[in-house]
Amino acid sequence: MMQKTCYLLAFMFLSGVAQAQPEINQRLVGIWQCQGYDITVEVYNKGKFVHARLIDFPCNHKPPVAIKDHKDIHNSNVKMRSRNLQYIDVLWNLEYDGNNKWTNGRVYLPPLGQVYSASATLLSANKVKIAGYLGFEFLGSSLDFVRVP
Repeated sequence: MMQKTCYLLAFMFLSGVAQAQPEINQRLVGIWQCQGYDITVEVYNKGKFVHARLIDFPCNHKPPVAIKDHKDIHNSNVKMRSRNLQYIDVLWNLEYDGNNKWTNGRVYLPPLGQVYSASATLLSANKVKIAGYLGFEFLGSSLDFVRVP
């Protein structure tokens, strides 16, 4: 009987955590701009995960090309090189880990055409640090984003 009660309490607790996930993720939802770069992303919920799509970035083509016409030419997957960069997910599967930190995500860096492990730490209501890394987070690099009002 005691074992059944423990299982039931554990199930109820875990169900509550799963339901609270989207509410916690709302802390990150919105439009964010990278400090030091003209990169803008839209962060959104997808189930219990946080994702971000690329919405604006600087054009380095001569002559300039419309943002909607930029292709993913550096993608390591040749089949993906013809897709448009605007609105692709560049961050996905971040999961809340406690203490304003989301972990176990992936980040795609279009200029390198590579995917890395990712985490996000909410530094304040309007500032988040996104880290990309291979293996160990302390060996990676990070960028700060500020919320666009």
